[in-house]
Amino acid sequence: MRAIKRQLALCSVTAVLWIAPALTVAAPKAASAEECFYAADIALTTRSMILERVNEDTIRAVLLLMYRADTAPAWITAIMDSAKLDKRNPQDYAKALYAHCTQNRGGMDAFFGLGA
Repeated sequence: MRAIKRQLALCSVTAVLWIAPALTVAAPKAASAEECFYAADIALTTRSMILERVNEDTIRAVLLLMYRADTAPAWITAIMDSAKLDKRNPQDYAKALYAHCTQNRGGMDAFFGLGA
């Protein structure tokens, strides 16, 4: 009986490790340079608020009031995760995101460290 339980536990762990990489969610692509600008604006605001030590729930609530696009919640999550680790000032961070977004046809995953 113990051998069966160990096998089941091993199978469960293996399944979780196999599935876990698939759980990483890509950020939605920006459909235009204008959407890249919105993502950069979100980045500027987020990075500024993080530097001021504003609570993450408050940051998210403010950003969701400011940006009502369908892609905003996913962008906010990716930007917030990235902005917490970034060392640039808010303006440089936002400029870098905008440049990356426009140069990569709206793709921002590499900027956020998502995907390959």
